[in-house]
Amino acid sequence: MSSTDSKIESAVPRGHPFPPCTMSTREIATYFPHHTTYPEIMFRYHRNGWNLAQIAKAQLIARDAYDQDTFTKRAQSMRQQIGTAGNEKYGIHNFSASDVQWRGHPDFQPFTNQGSAAANQALYDISRANPPVLPPSSVRPLPTATLAQVAHGVVEHPSGEDAGPFTAAIRWALYHGVADQYTTDDVLSIVNNPVNHCAPPSAPGQRLNVLPAGASTHRWDQDCRDRVQAVARPW
Repeated sequence: MSSTDSKIESAVPRGHPFPPCTMSTREIATYFPHHTTYPEIMFRYHRNGWNLAQIAKAQLIARDAYDQDTFTKRAQSMRQQIGTAGNEKYGIHNFSASDVQWRGHPDFQPFTNQGSAAANQALYDISRANPPVLPPSSVRPLPTATLAQVAHGVVEHPSGEDAGPFTAAIRWALYHGVADQYTTDDVLSIVNNPVNHCAPPSAPGQRLNVLPAGASTHRWDQDCRDRVQAVARPW
């Protein structure tokens, strides 16, 4: 990606649907950077403490493009997205997250402990989101993307606590050279197949459907943010 490319042209267009699985905000930033225009995705970031600069930073780190010029352009290009998401979600024309009327709104509060690991995991499941994760009304729907399309341009995949089963499926497909044979709709069947195991450098025999410990808490998105923030600027 060139230093003048604030649009991240290597990423899949936002008309492609999300995979129906659990995803961290770090995974969304890595594989679906254009999908922050989806209202529920932007609000998920916002309510869990991410600012636009941190989102842009995570997107660019993934594509080995985190330099001062590209970061400045990308962060600037995203400034309107929270307003656009609010206008779309609430059917208004002047949404601003800084307005007093929105500060105590439930849609802007951080995730809270849901009482069990399973209930906390549901917070991050795209297929179980309520309200549902849908594109803006102006976006033309596209077919499900292949895993090769989703991985295109990604240099640094999520790892450790930032990586869930979706990352495991992507890395498995790339390692075995079959990423163009599967789409995002196939992710659950890939990760739940007992014969499939994580690609190196993961531990031998590790299943693809193992969630990181943070995904069982209400702080997974917030902790992903903290890890992104901890990455030092290279300039």
